[in-house]
Amino acid sequence: MRCPLARMTAETPLRYRFVGARGVRAWIAAPSVAQTQTPPRPLDPTEVETIAIIGRPSSQIAETLRRKRAAEVISDGVSAEQIGDLPAANLAEALQRVPGVAIEREVGEGQFVSVRGLGPLFQSVTLNGAPVAFNENIRNSTQSGRQFRFRALSVDLLAGARLAKSSTADMIDGGIGSNIDIETAGGLDGGPFLALRAGGEIEERTESLRPDLSIAGRIVSPDGSKGLVAGISQEDRRVRYDRFQIMRYGAFAVSGAPLTAPNDVRTTVEREDRRRRSAFLGADWRVSPNLKLDFDGLVSSFDNTIREDRLCPPSAPLRQIEGSV
Repeated sequence: MRCPLARMTAETPLRYRFVGARGVRAWIAAPSVAQTQTPPRPLDPTEVETIAIIGRPSSQIAETLRRKRAAEVISDGVSAEQIGDLPAANLAEALQRVPGVAIEREVGEGQFVSVRGLGPLFQSVTLNGAPVAFNENIRNSTQSGRQFRFRALSVDLLAGARLAKSSTADMIDGGIGSNIDIETAGGLDGGPFLALRAGGEIEERTESLRPDLSIAGRIVSPDGSKGLVAGISQEDRRVRYDRFQIMRYGAFAVSGAPLTAPNDVRTTVEREDRRRRSAFLGADWRVSPNLKLDFDGLVSSFDNTIREDRLCPPSAPLRQIEGSV
C-alpha cells in the first residue's frame, strides 16, 4: 500500500522524511540544474512611443534657497509659490510653516506671530526694509504694544517674506525674536503676467455667499528697462457663533440640604462680518546697468464688525426649595 504522503507530494517539489514514530519533516527541494538553465522564451519586439519628461525648478524657490545659503545670519523665508502650494488666509498662516514659528489665532484666523518661544512683542516687522505700523491696543492684555496684526495683509499681492532669527546692523532695532521683512513684487522681477482669482464661501449658519476676489498683473517695456506691477484684492466672510455660558453659581437649599447650582446662565448669538481689502502698486526703472529706481506702495484695511445678542436672566437669590433629590 502506497504511503498517503507519497501520493500528496507526487509531482511536487515537496520532500519528506519520517522523524521518530510520530514526526514528519518536510521541505522544498532545490530545482535541478537543467531547470535553472532553461533559456527564457524570447519576446516579440514592440515599438513604443517616445515620452520626453522635462523638469524645470522654480526660480522663486531657487532664489529663496540661494539667499538662505548666502545669508550671514540664521534666516528662512517663504516665496509666493510656496505660499500658493497650501491654502493660507493671510501671511501669518503662511509663516507658520517656517521652522520655529508659531502663530496665535483669533476667531479662527491667524493673527500674531511668535518665533522660538518669544511672543509677538519681540518681533520686528518691516515692509521692503521699512518699518510698518504697529498695533497700539492689544486685545488680550489691554496694554500698548507693537504686535503686528498679520491678518490685515492678504497673501495674494505679496512676493513672500524673509525671517531673520538673528539681527544684523542693517535691520530695524528691537527684533529680539526675529525680524520679519515682508516683500512685495517688483516691476522687473519677472515677465508680464495677468492673474485672476475668484471664489466664494458659504457659512452654514449664516447661509450667505461672501465673495473672494483678486486680480494682479505686470507689464514690461519692450527694452526691459521699465516695469509696472499692480493688484487689488478683497475677501469677505460672515460667521456666526452660538455660545452657552455659565457665569456664576449660587447656593440653594433643597429639603434643608445645601446645593450649589448655576444661577447666571447666558446664551449668546455672535455675528461677525470681516472684510479685507488690499491694493498694491510697484514700478521699476532701470536707468543704467548700475542704477535702478523703484517705487512700492501697499495699502490694506481690515474691517471687523461684531454684533452680540445676549440673553441674561437675573440672578436667582438664595431660597428654600421643598422637594426631594
